[in-house]
Amino acid sequence: MSNKKIENLTELTTVADGDEMVINDISDSSEAKKLSWANIKATLKTYFDTLYVSLGAVGALTGTDHIVITPGTSKLVKLAVLRQDNTTNAYDNNTVILAGWGYIEGNGTKQLTEAVTFGITFSERPIVILHSLGYNSPAPTHVGGFTGYGATDFPGTTSPSITTTGFNAVLTNLGVNNLAAGSYYGYSWIAIGQLN
Repeated sequence: MSNKKIENLTELTTVADGDEMVINDISDSSEAKKLSWANIKATLKTYFDTLYVSLGAVGALTGTDHIVITPGTSKLVKLAVLRQDNTTNAYDNNTVILAGWGYIEGNGTKQLTEAVTFGITFSERPIVILHSLGYNSPAPTHVGGFTGYGATDFPGTTSPSITTTGFNAVLTNLGVNNLAAGSYYGYSWIAIGQLN
């Protein structure tokens, strides 16, 4: 049996079951404690088995406040959802949700189109929901900056050409007026799809 002093966590991978580790007690720097690596592994296994039972096997995560799941930097939380393609149901794991908003300046016609690019590439074409926000002049700086619709300006929305990387936001005036230059017509969107 060897005695191994561990300076950082990455060195734990070099410890064999029969080794002992010397860990300095922070509360009493004069005392060193020897711990069996096998005992540490057994303790950690018990802890994580208990955590798994608490979170996984029970099937519910409850609390009295908001539940926060924080992924790594520039990563997303993946969920399981029931998705229906035409009439075929599928339980899709690894599903993420993206959301955004934008605006298109009017051009004197009844229809405006803008390409929207996702910040990720989905594994398959996502479901996209597009909604009109109204218009404003000048261009707004936040999603709540649209004042509303004129008496005959009620844009319909469609999101054709959905791919794994984006879609087209299309705003069409269903009234009699054209979408005027100098007015900025807003939209918001949600995309839900798999990210493997």
